[in-house]
Formats: sequence, C-alpha cells, structure tokens
Amino acid sequence: MQNHIRLFGSVVTRLNIFTDFRSFFESNTSGIYTGHGPKAVYKESHAVVLVGYDLDKGYWIVKNSWGVNFAASGFCKVAFGVDGVGYPDDTFGIYFVPDKPPPKPLNRLSPSSRPGCYKYRTLPSFAATRVWLGV
Repeated sequence: MQNHIRLFGSVVTRLNIFTDFRSFFESNTSGIYTGHGPKAVYKESHAVVLVGYDLDKGYWIVKNSWGVNFAASGFCKVAFGVDGVGYPDDTFGIYFVPDKPPPKPLNRLSPSSRPGCYKYRTLPSFAATRVWLGV
C-alpha cells in the first residue's frame, strides 16, 4: 500500500470506528490513534482515504469525510494495523493503463505567449480503458 500511495496516490480503506475514536481527536487533534481502549464499543465500519504515511512513527495519514472540524482539518493519524485500517482485503487503489500510447501532437497551430513554445492540437481518441483495482 505504501508503494501504491507513493507511486500512484491515495487508497480507500475501511476503519472500524469505536466509541472512543472521535473523543480521542477532540482532545488531541494531532495525536496518533493507537487503537480503541478496553471499554470502547464497536460502532461501525467507515470508509476513509489513506493519503500518506510515516514509517518512522508507524502511522497512516487518514483523510476522513466528517468535515474540516474533525481532528486536524479533516485529517488524522492512525497507527499501522489498528482497527482494520489498511487491511489488504478491504483496501483499494486505482491507476489507469492506457490502451495505446498518447497521440503525438499534430499541426503546429500558433505560437504561444511563451517564446519558443507552440500550441498543438491532439487527437481526441486517447482514453484510459483498463483499470486496476487492489493494492
């Protein structure tokens, strides 16, 4: 997953939410959530986006959908291996594989506002047709 995030961008994963999750970040917006406490009760599974990680400190940088008032402007840190986050069977990344190389520019149209540069017209048929899911 870390390789996918580094090369292609974020991945979507599941995070099991327990009753102490929100309260942890209310009192510690930049802290690292290391898992639910012994008295916490499972509430729900929640889809989140992993946008980065810190290997030295062992956490994911998570973008949540609860708005900018949650944690650090909608982002939080969750330790690796905690409460289902990043579990391989529930994590998906995407990248596009074009079915053919992009077309070469055709017909130089006109000089651009930058000296030595020109505007080109390309064929409109280039599109991504195969999608890879999984990490």
